[in-house]
Order: sequence, then structure tokens, then C-alpha cells
Amino acid sequence: MTAQIEWIDHTKVINEDSRQAGSVKLKRAKAGVTGLIGFTEPDVKTVALNGAEIQIYYPKMKTVQIWDLGREGDLFFQFVLLGFGTTSADLKKNYNVRVVGAETVLNKKATRLELVAKTKQVQKYITSIDLWIPEDSAYPIQEILHEPSGDTKTIRYSQMQMNSPLTDKQMAIDMPAGVKKEYPQKSK
Repeated sequence: MTAQIEWIDHTKVINEDSRQAGSVKLKRAKAGVTGLIGFTEPDVKTVALNGAEIQIYYPKMKTVQIWDLGREGDLFFQFVLLGFGTTSADLKKNYNVRVVGAETVLNKKATRLELVAKTKQVQKYITSIDLWIPEDSAYPIQEILHEPSGDTKTIRYSQMQMNSPLTDKQMAIDMPAGVKKEYPQKSK
């Protein structure tokens, strides 16, 4: 899948939004899922998702941060990929699903679904998820992740193309030689 992405983090306690925009590529393979998000505004950075590892490349700083998500990697991908290749049986297995109704999102008529996780493990991170599925597609154009703190993450997809052939090279960060590697988890 390839698409344009808009990612809005809302922090409830200060009632403030931070917005990022760019493009996203997701590829499902036998070995798992890989993803590449190239944010172009407000600051340029590239996020690569591969298994339980996330790399965040900051070209202005010539630095890449490498994070090991461990077992939480599966949860992270579950949220990011929700609606992309997830079957209705999987949704019903992992979430209580409720059809909220028809709404217009991004100038498209869509059906809003509310998902509430069935497991306490997921509920530690996300209390509920809203998905908007347009009438002309089976894939969400917007999702909102609700966190226990009241903070939200809104992800909007546009110009989506499914089943685009993506090579491994297209799914990797293009970094010049000499980029500094940081492992923030190990510095604690």
C-alpha cells in the first residue's frame, strides 16, 4: 500500500495538536510487515518499521535512532495496519466492533466503526479506535486512536494505492555514509 499520510497527535492536558504529513508505504510479506513513512512537514524525517525494530532517521542531524519494540512491536503493527489486510474475523476476535453510522470524512461518505480492544494488554495503550471506511473502498481513510490519558492520534490517508509492487530497496531508508547511530533505550 502507498498513500499520503497526515498524522495529528493531540495532547489533552494542554489541548494542543502537533501535525506531521508525508507519505507511507506498507508491505506485507511472509517474514512480516515492513513500513516506511517519509514525513516532509513540518520537519523532514523517515521512519522505517521492520519487525520489532523502528528506525527514525533525522537527515538534518545526520542521525538515525534505532528502537527495539520487543513484544510490543506486534501491538504497534496491529494499530498501524488496522484495516489494511485485517480480516473482519480478526477484528471481531481482537475487538468489540460497533457500527456508529455514516459520516463524511475528507469529502467522502464513510462508515464509522468503533473498536474496543478485548485484552487488558492492548487497553494499557489504546482504549478505543475509530475507523472510517469509505463507501468506495475496503480500506480506512481515517483512524483515531484514543489513549487512556485522553490523548489521541489521528491518521488520515489519501491518494491510496493498493497492491503496488514495492521492492526491499523502496522499503529501506536511503541514508548517506557516516550517519550517526543512536540506541536511546540503551542509554537509560
